[in-house]
Amino acid sequence: MDVGSGKGSLRIGIDTGGTFTDIVSIDVSRGTMDVTKVASTPANPAVGLVQGIHEVLAKSGADTQDVGVICHGTTVATNALLQGQIEGLGLIVTEGFRNILEIARQAVPDGYGNSYFWVKPERLVPLHHVHEVGGRLNFKGEELKTLNEDSIREAARGLKKQGVGAIGVCLIV
Repeated sequence: MDVGSGKGSLRIGIDTGGTFTDIVSIDVSRGTMDVTKVASTPANPAVGLVQGIHEVLAKSGADTQDVGVICHGTTVATNALLQGQIEGLGLIVTEGFRNILEIARQAVPDGYGNSYFWVKPERLVPLHHVHEVGGRLNFKGEELKTLNEDSIREAARGLKKQGVGAIGVCLIV
């Protein structure tokens, strides 16, 4: 698929799920919206994604040169995580937030009166599979500290060496 210039008037949003891939196209110059749904392709999610883009473009009478932005999200990883189907999960976090999963929320199910009996669930990612990377943004998205690409490479290499098969990324502002 040809890539647009990034200056087109179409904004495409995609959600790849386990069964279906949903695609929404908004033409900001005309104020129109087109929606389509295609079967997801778990063996290669990109196939369903590209098919969906072509279908929504055909519906809107546009082509790839009209695309300004593509935003993609997926519930596949979330569902696999919730169903316990991911083994060997690693996590890359902003420097200083290695224990973010351990700290978690302060809320206890059924209120604090139940806190004596409540057992905190096991960590989703073992601490030895959590790697920190340098860099920081403020709440406006302005860079406070430059993203340290070397620390990202080091984290990726370390997780690969540990046999991690899937990596989550959570960069805190």
